[in-house]
Amino acid sequence: MQKNTEGYFFQLLKSLSARLIRYKIRKHCQGKVIVYTDEYSIYRGLKKLTKVEKHETVTHSDYIYAVGDTHVNNCENQHSLLRPALSIFRGVSKKNI
Repeated sequence: MQKNTEGYFFQLLKSLSARLIRYKIRKHCQGKVIVYTDEYSIYRGLKKLTKVEKHETVTHSDYIYAVGDTHVNNCENQHSLLRPALSIFRGVSKKNI
């Protein structure tokens, strides 16, 4: 897992679940945080966590990709840059990534 200067984390996971998202927030977030996500159902109820001050969403299924400062482009952008970066190594096995 890597953290950049803005406090974002990027991690490749084998699978994703509501339970895992909540665990990651409890483990890696210090103090109150604002969470930005799309409408994926595993993110429902994040406002109930004590560390989550605010949960902002965008609804990709309605073709809404940004509402003011709310968007998930940073995360999606990092993921889109991963594959070309790894291409110089002719790929990396899923096991080793």
